[in-house]
Amino acid sequence: SEASPNFYTSVKVKNKGKISSPFSISSIKGGKIISTQWYDGFVGSKKLNFTPAEDFDHLKIDAQNVMPDINRQNNTLKTTGLCKKTEPFQLKMFGILHNPDKTQLFWSPVVGWNNYNKFMLGAAVYNNLLIERKLEWVVMPMYGFGNKDLAGAASVHYNIHPNAIFQTVRFGVNAERYSNANSVDPFNANKYMNVNFTKISPEILFEIKKKHLRNTGKQTLLIRRVSVIQDSILFSNNPVSNNYLKYHQSIIFNDFIYKYDNSRKINPYNVAVNVQQGEGFVKSSLTANYKVTFKQKKKSLDIRFFAGKFFNSNNLYDPTYFFQTSGANGMHDYMYDNIFLGRTETSGLFSQQFTETEGAMKMYTLLGENTNWLTSLNLKCSLPKIPIRLFADFEIIPQANAIHSDVLFDAGIYLPLIPNIIDIYFPLVMSQDIMDSFTSINQNVSGVNKYLRMVRFTFNINKLNPFEMVRNLSL
Repeated sequence: SEASPNFYTSVKVKNKGKISSPFSISSIKGGKIISTQWYDGFVGSKKLNFTPAEDFDHLKIDAQNVMPDINRQNNTLKTTGLCKKTEPFQLKMFGILHNPDKTQLFWSPVVGWNNYNKFMLGAAVYNNLLIERKLEWVVMPMYGFGNKDLAGAASVHYNIHPNAIFQTVRFGVNAERYSNANSVDPFNANKYMNVNFTKISPEILFEIKKKHLRNTGKQTLLIRRVSVIQDSILFSNNPVSNNYLKYHQSIIFNDFIYKYDNSRKINPYNVAVNVQQGEGFVKSSLTANYKVTFKQKKKSLDIRFFAGKFFNSNNLYDPTYFFQTSGANGMHDYMYDNIFLGRTETSGLFSQQFTETEGAMKMYTLLGENTNWLTSLNLKCSLPKIPIRLFADFEIIPQANAIHSDVLFDAGIYLPLIPNIIDIYFPLVMSQDIMDSFTSINQNVSGVNKYLRMVRFTFNINKLNPFEMVRNLSL
């Protein structure tokens, strides 16, 4: 704006939308409206003359908040100061909704724990939670008191709405860094070796436009490039030197996911097609979920089907990337998409955590892991009046990879402490091949301890991420 000798102020206003509706400009001093003038709508930019009633400290479009304006952060022009077009800054704890009269940043304390960082304390700083903005970001630095090192995560996303083929196009980058191995120096118990992983994943998400707004189906296409930098330790062969060499290993994956999700209240379902490409392999799969809802409240039959096929895997010898009959444990989560309390543990409680991916068999077994193909059918069923539920898994694996049979199965009960977040599985029956394999591995264990090694659990705490929950909210 600029002052004129005729005691009016010249203001340049730009309409960033396509609707030329009338609007008002008010002069404000000390938080009180001094005067207001209305103008006819227009498209594009225009210079307007505004005559304030008396002295003022800033001008504001729609100071009474009566216009249907989505972004009110660009409606103010101050007469003095460095950032004349910026609302007063405010840092708010546990913020959810924006105050249109403030330039706000939100923050909240966060805590975490894993078997390597141990207890972690930090803060999440973010610019948005509930209502979508064009630019959204969150930074969550943390400090691990166990390995005395930094950890945490961050993400930034930019949303556009072409309103053509795609309803939404979302560009973004996600990053995280945590420890994922026992970091105690074997030569010095008081010394830590910070064995971390760093993941950086640029992505683009396309949400296909619905033909009808009331349609409960949602189609998305996610394309991302996952870069993982993994610390590794190479120990000296000299027992006197007690030296080790720490080096970084970089692995890159390309990931493509098409998903159709129908969130209808009765019998919801979803289908996902996934293609992963890494060094020496191309891995494809189809996963379908169907929930049969019963008349009884919260009772259902969950049906999951998985079919996967490898391409170009002749030189793939690392079992990390094989199809997993029993879902993924921490070491098989090679794109670091899930949270594991003990990612690299091979025994003990934390080694029994898994994710229901690929074969998703609840009883852990190495049988059927391969680089050819895998199919599975997974069932879960509620029981009337009690919180315990039933499960059953059936898998068909290539004959060449089976010891005795190309069909595997297990069944039992499970306890959903937090449904689909923390579930504890107790296998009761299983195919003879699985039992024989389990017995040979645990031949020195007996009684209750032997059975407890069959028990497994999920810990999908990442599904409670409030930013992801709001983004995936179905209205």
